[in-house]
Amino acid sequence: MSDVQQLRDDLHYVRGAMSRRERADYAPPGIMYLWVIYILVGYTLMDFRIEYAGPFFAIGGVVGGIISAILGRIHSQKIGESDRTTAIKAMLHFFGGISFGAIGTISLATYLPTLRGTEGSQVFVVMIGLVYFLWGVHYQRYFMLLGPIVMAGGVLVGQIHHFGWTILGAVISLGLILPTLFTSSPKVSAESTPTPDPGAQA
Repeated sequence: MSDVQQLRDDLHYVRGAMSRRERADYAPPGIMYLWVIYILVGYTLMDFRIEYAGPFFAIGGVVGGIISAILGRIHSQKIGESDRTTAIKAMLHFFGGISFGAIGTISLATYLPTLRGTEGSQVFVVMIGLVYFLWGVHYQRYFMLLGPIVMAGGVLVGQIHHFGWTILGAVISLGLILPTLFTSSPKVSAESTPTPDPGAQA
């Protein structure tokens, strides 16, 4: 019996490793669509109603994070795989990284008056690009390309005198949405059983 149990454990480990590798370059499309809408609306506000952009990004970011957690958990249950550790890392990486980026930019602006306008927003976008790149290093590899594009956009957007932020938002959105069109969704394993996950998923 011990040999049979060992074989089952080995198969379970291999299946889990293959599943994690398959998910490494895959994100539920619903989560990506959510953030695409968030980016398109927020960056368009930067051009047309900049006074509403800050509150939208702050409130929408929190709401979007909550919805992403719900969508991620539903997706995990659907495919019969639950990876709470990766979910927590994703939350800390994006929410923590972007939040600290915002705090850092605001702190710099208190000492550097030139960062109190859209220039500060440019610095913040460059930080977001770095957060994207580092996520690509460890998980979804296409973020390794998207990150530098976002960083370059943060630098160059100030040189575009008309609808620069709207254009940048469209570029970032395309970078997020295109991989979902070319990456197949992980298949639900007949041998897998959904694992309840009390934690947040992202």
